[in-house]
Parts: sequence; C-alpha cells; structure tokens
Amino acid sequence: MGKDKKFITVLLGKPRFLRHDPPSELWRYTTNSCILDFFAYLPKKPGAPKVYSVKCCILPSYQNAEIANLPKTIGFMIF
Repeated sequence: MGKDKKFITVLLGKPRFLRHDPPSELWRYTTNSCILDFFAYLPKKPGAPKVYSVKCCILPSYQNAEIANLPKTIGFMIF
C-alpha cells in the first residue's frame, strides 16, 4: 500500500483501463486469467495518487493452483 502510479507502472506496465473520479483513481490490469484493480486516492498534500486498495479477480475458467497463488505473488511484490 502507499505505492504511486510510477512504481506500479514500472512493475506491471501501463494499465489497460484508467478511470479518474477525483479524488480517486482506478488502474485496471487484465489478462486472460484475471483482473487486477488498484484503487488510489490523491493525498491531501500535493503529490501523486497513492494506492490504498488492491482487488484481484481470478476468472473461473483459470482457477488452478498456479493462478490461485497470483494474489499472494502480487501482494508480495507490491507491499
């Protein structure tokens, strides 16, 4: 938590979908097997939005042992 968009972009690349609803943003990454959403808020002091929540949805057709560990792997890399 608390990472900025630059950190996430270096780690995962450009989001496939980006939504701005000030003061929040949604950064969505998708693959054939999952959807990964990062929710960020603009800080009260000037600066880049910081991640405050992450949601990972694994698509039913890909729920196997390898994919089931993805949220743990992403969490380890980010937090």
